[in-house]
Amino acid sequence: MMLQKASYPTVKPQWLDQWADFAVTVTAESLPRDVVTRTRQVLFDCIGAIAAGAQEPEMQRLTARLCRASADDAAPVIGAGRCASTGLAPFLNGTAGTMLEIDEGNQFARGHPGIHVVPAVLAAAEELGSRGSDVLLAIALGYEIGSRIGIASKLRVTMHPHGTWGRVGAAVAVAKLRHATREQMAEVINVSSTLGLATSRRTMLEGGTVRNSFAGFLNEIGLRAWEMVDAGFVGEAVKIALVDGRILSAEAYTNRGDTEDPYSAEEVRDKFHEVAGSVWSEEHCSSILEAVEDLERSPDLAALSRLLAA
Repeated sequence: MMLQKASYPTVKPQWLDQWADFAVTVTAESLPRDVVTRTRQVLFDCIGAIAAGAQEPEMQRLTARLCRASADDAAPVIGAGRCASTGLAPFLNGTAGTMLEIDEGNQFARGHPGIHVVPAVLAAAEELGSRGSDVLLAIALGYEIGSRIGIASKLRVTMHPHGTWGRVGAAVAVAKLRHATREQMAEVINVSSTLGLATSRRTMLEGGTVRNSFAGFLNEIGLRAWEMVDAGFVGEAVKIALVDGRILSAEAYTNRGDTEDPYSAEEVRDKFHEVAGSVWSEEHCSSILEAVEDLERSPDLAALSRLLAA
């Protein structure tokens, strides 16, 4: 699909070419082993948080209201024992994943990159029949891009971090699964960066559960951003600088941040068993962990999806 020409000429910033080139050229084989290991941990941590959050009364009612049986239902609604469309499942899973506030977080990005990427990737990969290694790569890439924006920006104190910079990570991850060209990847970054939510921190302080939908909407936006770009929509070439640097943020930083992992692999696995154990049997939880561990060698998501849809 050819991209539409902008209404007036713009100067594309150098960093945009660098981001797009990195996103398009990075391969699963090039990921360091510790990154692959950490990506698997992020994946099953998010799965556990989603499954547990899906048991909340509000989520059960919302899922029942929105899910209608259809032949297009292929993406698991984790913890609900059913599937939904590729567009709906990421919203429900992203929302459920923050219901209990137990999803993984990145203290350096000052937010939760994983839950803004994983639901979108799982849904897109299910539709595409993506290889397991490509799924891990997309999650790692989306996490990296999203969290680096979070690290570089300082959100205004009135903004809730959910539903903000994570939109670009989700969109880039989906575009990677879709084998986007450099031109498309750059435009996905531009378009998705325009589509963040005007979130409010007071929702958290007042117990407003609408905040839990912020991550859900962002995952859906990640999918829509790709569809828009593939259909020919274009964005503003410097939108990330404007939105995350001046509008949502009080100021922007250029530091890379510390990347030391504060959690051991055993701690993350124990957390998964504790959280997901409220939904599935110990045997089922172990099977999910095994499927995630084997994902790098899997031809697709079939084995994991069957377990998540149970």
